[in-house]
Amino acid sequence: AKGGGRAACIAYGQTGSGKTYSMARMQERAAEELGALFSPDLPETTVSFFELRGERCCDLLAERKELSIREDASGAIVIGGLSRSTVGSVEELQSTMDRGSGLRRTAATTGNAQSSRSHAFCDITHGEGV
Repeated sequence: AKGGGRAACIAYGQTGSGKTYSMARMQERAAEELGALFSPDLPETTVSFFELRGERCCDLLAERKELSIREDASGAIVIGGLSRSTVGSVEELQSTMDRGSGLRRTAATTGNAQSSRSHAFCDITHGEGV
């Protein structure tokens, strides 16, 4: 993704198996790896972060504002109303991802005192895709 492409990381597994913890570590590593993208001479980097829970979609960088999901004329899925935050450093990127992660829905389960109860999507865009 550093060279202008796209990358995705998906965690799948049993409740309480450590998916949320593992993805948090992946976000930290991604922020560190993308550090070279932050320079006044380079295009801007933005982050969006949303959660899906059942039929609901919420913006995790805009105080859980409800979002719409629809298909555009070309068949692409569009998240209507999704905010994007511009970040200018590794620390700002990590802080933005931490803020979004902190707003995810969690609840206690028999296997975990604080289990995420949703699917979260964090999108980091650099340059022309912004």
